Amino acid sequence: MRDDDRAIGQRVKAARRRLGLSLADLAALASVTPAQMEKYESGANPLSAARLATLAEHLGASADDLLGLGAVEAPDSRVSEEAQSLAEAFDRLPPGQLKDGVYRLVLAAAAESLPPRRDPH
Repeated sequence: MRDDDRAIGQRVKAARRRLGLSLADLAALASVTPAQMEKYESGANPLSAARLATLAEHLGASADDLLGLGAVEAPDSRVSEEAQSLAEAFDRLPPGQLKDGVYRLVLAAAAESLPPRRDPH
């Protein structure tokens, strides 16, 4: 097992968990067995370029992100601690109706607090 394969597997696993997917869920999306997905995530089996691209697509990431080549952005200092805490809590919600409802509620509340748009004409 190579360290690179292990690191890629850890990034796949982290991305899967951020989305609230089980190992079996991601395995089904990628058309592999859960045992095979576990081997990819542990680094026991290396990922082919095609499989890496497939996983990246299902995880909403780029292959560069999974390879560890994506740009690392510094935290936005304009984002308040409350906003960061809210985002982290939101990420921990399981996918589904509750998460969708919270998302719509926050967007609606924010929209009501905005001043009316001015017509540019």
